[in-house]
Amino acid sequence: MNEINDATAENREIVTLFPCPIQISHIRDAKRLNRDLVHTITKMRSKIPNGRPDSWTAPVFTSLNSSDQIHLIPEFSQLMSSVNAEIDLFADALGMDLEHYPLRMKDCWFNIYKNRDGQEPHNHNNSFISGSYYVKAPSGCSGIRFHAPICDNMFVPPMREKNVLNGTIAEVSVLEGMLVLFPSWLKHSVQPNTSSGQRISISFNVFM
Repeated sequence: MNEINDATAENREIVTLFPCPIQISHIRDAKRLNRDLVHTITKMRSKIPNGRPDSWTAPVFTSLNSSDQIHLIPEFSQLMSSVNAEIDLFADALGMDLEHYPLRMKDCWFNIYKNRDGQEPHNHNNSFISGSYYVKAPSGCSGIRFHAPICDNMFVPPMREKNVLNGTIAEVSVLEGMLVLFPSWLKHSVQPNTSSGQRISISFNVFM
């Protein structure tokens, strides 16, 4: 079994099935937009308690359980207009029946990661599309890390080397003004923030 004989067939092809789609967009006029968003988020933080779930290990400040409908606040309307347009394009690419089953945003909240803050792997139940928009992403901050579903269901054998066919973790570097959309079932996490600056994101879930 150790010797590899490539003369056993005339034609050979490795195909990839069931792709995991992720859409990455860059919102226009993000510099000005983010400046206003930082001001709004800072003001909100001073007025609401930390809505961090008990299951989160890092002391991230989040409005998840204290103000999770920020998409309805006027100060976020410009961002939401761009986000909703990108969500429609992503859903259309996925073949969703938007004509008969329009999408609606279920919840939306902000997260503030200071130095060493991170987030453990998780997914978002009872949603179809989830996403994050990056308001502040200082140089050296953590990206968003995605985890292959196979890790929850089967033993992953030892690998001689990592490649696109056997990888179980992929990290997308984030930039200010970037929007990342992904299926809600896909597990994702954030490594501890190694930057001294704050990493601020706005996350949301979409349902039909």
